[in-house]
Amino acid sequence: MNHEPSALLIHSISKAECFNNYILFQLLNTLAGQPT
Repeated sequence: MNHEPSALLIHSISKAECFNNYILFQLLNTLAGQPT
């Protein structure tokens, strides 16, 4: 089996973006929950 490096790279990037979006969402929820 010969995996394409580009496909593997795209897969890891999409996983990283998903993780970053999750962290950003948590951060926004935390900021929105802060009393102003």
